Amino acid sequence: MGVVAAIAAHFIAIGNFSLGWITLLFVRSATRSVPQPNLIDITYLVIVTYTSLGYGDMVPHGAMRLFAGTEVLSGVILTAWTASFTLLEMHRYWGKPV
Repeated sequence: MGVVAAIAAHFIAIGNFSLGWITLLFVRSATRSVPQPNLIDITYLVIVTYTSLGYGDMVPHGAMRLFAGTEVLSGVILTAWTASFTLLEMHRYWGKPV
């Protein structure tokens, strides 16, 4: 149950970052004529950035790089926390000391 909750929490974080990107892109397109990526592209960018894969096929420019950096830091910290939590729960469930 804990693993399912952790995965759900990661999906919620990815959804929140997607909303952040949509907001940033909306504000940016209001000031310039910039083509808007679709929701699939934004979600792909968020997942690649959140997991710190960084394929490089979609690259943020300007001030949006700061948001991407914050996203990577959050993703790495939350992923490490999830791995640590899962390990502790597995040891507790299996009765082995950490």
